[in-house]
Amino acid sequence: THPVWLDNASGLQWEVFAVDLLLTLVLFATIPLEMTHYGGILNYFAYSYWNIYDAVVTVTCLIGAVVCYAGGESYLNTVIANSATLSDVELNAIMTTAEWWFWLYLVFRDMKILRAVSISGRIRTLVSTFIQIGGALIPTFVFLFFCIIYSYASVGVSSFSLVSRTKFLGYTPDVGDNPQYFTSFANALLSLFQALTTSNWHEIMRSTCHFEPSYNFLCELYFVSFIVIAVFIIVNIVTALVIDAFVMQQALNGEESDLTFAPQDHIDDFDHPSDETLSARSDSDGDEGEEEEESEEGDEESE
Repeated sequence: THPVWLDNASGLQWEVFAVDLLLTLVLFATIPLEMTHYGGILNYFAYSYWNIYDAVVTVTCLIGAVVCYAGGESYLNTVIANSATLSDVELNAIMTTAEWWFWLYLVFRDMKILRAVSISGRIRTLVSTFIQIGGALIPTFVFLFFCIIYSYASVGVSSFSLVSRTKFLGYTPDVGDNPQYFTSFANALLSLFQALTTSNWHEIMRSTCHFEPSYNFLCELYFVSFIVIAVFIIVNIVTALVIDAFVMQQALNGEESDLTFAPQDHIDDFDHPSDETLSARSDSDGDEGEEEEESEEGDEESE
């Protein structure tokens, strides 16, 4: 599909474009002002990575908008005037260039909304936490996941591939279901990564474990152990570390976290109630006693 302005020149929605271009120009005009405020270009970019993001997105969006819309009619007029003489390859080249600028403009225009992330303090803390711990944790856990998947993929190819079934287990190629999950090492890595995301991992297991009953248990043990180790243990460790780092970052910033929970405090409330808890209980008991006395007096009067 082509952009609207390539199909019909009257389809140029200049009103919408004018508003969007005006906002882009306003954002672009604020960049030199902020550079002056921070004392220079280097200080502006070194102050925050959001400044780099703003500059790249705004400048690219402005260039894309100018080239896309200002050159839109020239592209269209070129196609209309030379449609009889230009070859299909040349027409496709013109349209491809125009569509590329149109795509670039749309992508970077929509990326402006990500700037709203900097408005919320907690979102800023979360993003900065990921950036700070990413350099230390991500390589370590990526290597750990790779070692686990590599080891299980080697065992899977050796056990479940067509060659292994035929040569070592004595199955003919047409006996039982032999899916494409472990026919090669690359397929085994992809299948285990799919299982790591818990996307129909049980279907992979049931489709693969079509052996004699004596081998079914080992096959199921292979998949269940992988899910327990990779998903239940490693992924939860990563999640716990990220949450712990996020809570610590909030504490350093002087913010109160909603993620902290101390069960012992609530247990102590039951074992040794605080004064506030006792006073609340006594007030509720007093109210219940008054309601019972009023109901008894009402019964006596009715009798």
